[in-house]
This record gives sequence, C-alpha cells and structure tokens, in this order.
Amino acid sequence: MRLVSTINRSMGFKAKIYFNAEYAEYVARFYDDNGVHIKAADYFTDDKEDAINTAHLELNRQSELMQ
Repeated sequence: MRLVSTINRSMGFKAKIYFNAEYAEYVARFYDDNGVHIKAADYFTDDKEDAINTAHLELNRQSELMQ
C-alpha cells in the first residue's frame, strides 16, 4: 500500500490514508494518541476524497469527545 495523506490532530490522534492498488481502494487507518493502530476503525472506499473527508470527520469527532 502507498501512503497518500497523513492527518494529525492536536490531541494526538491521527489518520493515515493509503491506496491499495491490489483492490483499487483507499484505506483510512486511525491511530490513538500513543500511535497504536485502531484496526476496528479502518475505513475502505474507492474514492480518495471520501477517505480523506471521513478521516477528518472522525478525528474531529474524537477531538470533541476528548475535550
């Protein structure tokens, strides 16, 4: 898989967007404030913008919950 984008939040959570050429899909992977991959939160789509927008949405929601 090829890394397409990384999105960081001040609370330490982040998302990485990958493109998986084998399946022609984008994968948004989420990481907690310790850098641990949260596998159950992985998001799969064939649309790059969808993957990026979903990552922003989920990180914003997580940041709001942590306040």
